[in-house]
Amino acid sequence: MRLDSTRELGRYVRDRRQQLNLTQVQLATKAGVSRRWLSDLEAGKETADIGLVLRTLHALGVVLNAVPERRPDPIDLDTVLERHRHPSPLLERISDADLVAVDRAPEAR
Repeated sequence: MRLDSTRELGRYVRDRRQQLNLTQVQLATKAGVSRRWLSDLEAGKETADIGLVLRTLHALGVVLNAVPERRPDPIDLDTVLERHRHPSPLLERISDADLVAVDRAPEAR
């Protein structure tokens, strides 16, 4: 699951706690944090101590898995425009009728 904000993290912690039928007091005791701190975390407070967040996730049986974000390869607009200006000779020899024939070929089977 991807969490992009402290609000989403807090919502996830609250939902997981409720799935486990734990009260805030029970989870706070299990994680070794105060109930007030846990309440702030679930509300999305941005200044939560990462060590306490990790302890809370551990108490919920959640493993944090950090992976690099996959970003799409950048587009070289000059190359795209050049291909558009000078299409492949093969494409110039293909007519619209050829494309329609290829498109309809599976229907003939």
